[in-house]
Amino acid sequence: MDDNHFSVNETLDLVTFLFRSRMRYFGRNEVSMHFASTENDGYTLYDNFHPVGSIGYKPISVIIGVCDLVCNKSGDDFVSDSDVVDTVFKMYHECMHVWQYSVGYRRKDASDAVKCAARNYVIGSFIPEYRKSAYLYDASELSADAYAMEQTKRCFEALSMSDSRFSDIDVDSIILARERGRRKNMTCVLDRCESIDDAVAVYKLSAVSFQYRHKFPIQQIEDIVPEKQRSKGFKEILRNEKLCDSLLNSSSGLEETELLCHYIGEHHPEHFRGLLCIRDEYCHGAGSKAMSKLLRVTEAEPVEPGPDGPEIL
Repeated sequence: MDDNHFSVNETLDLVTFLFRSRMRYFGRNEVSMHFASTENDGYTLYDNFHPVGSIGYKPISVIIGVCDLVCNKSGDDFVSDSDVVDTVFKMYHECMHVWQYSVGYRRKDASDAVKCAARNYVIGSFIPEYRKSAYLYDASELSADAYAMEQTKRCFEALSMSDSRFSDIDVDSIILARERGRRKNMTCVLDRCESIDDAVAVYKLSAVSFQYRHKFPIQQIEDIVPEKQRSKGFKEILRNEKLCDSLLNSSSGLEETELLCHYIGEHHPEHFRGLLCIRDEYCHGAGSKAMSKLLRVTEAEPVEPGPDGPEIL
């Protein structure tokens, strides 16, 4: 069976259409998306100090890397099905981050999974080394991947009703191969998954449970990263011997997460500005007049991240 059903331009037009449709559903028409032909990763650029719902809000922007898509095209400008699926996947992954920043984190009644993601986010915001070391375990990334898998499959199923090319693509096989290649830390579990639905269930569970097992490798990073290259947040943590001892002796990643969130909430509450879902747990000085003004952010309207049925498009 032909593995080249779509051209580069058809793929870019499809992804643009799907992204704009999802932003309309979220009520976030101001969010922009751009393609980057020199890289493959996707990024969501978000200013947590000027979040959605605050004075001075800086609109979120999304970048989708399409290097493989444009470089792997055949002579007639067609691309492999795997590159098409991968590009749609990355777009939906970033859509989930847009939802987290603009809706999920701004809901006081957020789910446990969203709160886990917010905790990982605030620690990574203060300590960039944490974000890099914990990427494969990060609840926000696991949730975004689960969402991307689920939505990509539903999207292709919906589009196949009017275009048979979509039904010819084995989305399950392509995405499972993609994830097995990316997440070496989950190879044993992913090898037992027979479908996207199986992998989605694993990722959603892992988004909550990984924090119980994974710990921030403070000592290892201190040994590897030269002092001049360390972030201000990481240097501050290292200077606090009592906190470092508590982190190193913590019994689990969950205890470590709590220690770091409480420290950041006490000393740097501005990092919680856009995180209404967990802010009251950690920013105990938020009742003061000055702090209340600094942290003033309106709560988001309840919008689910993934529409079903016809609204998928």
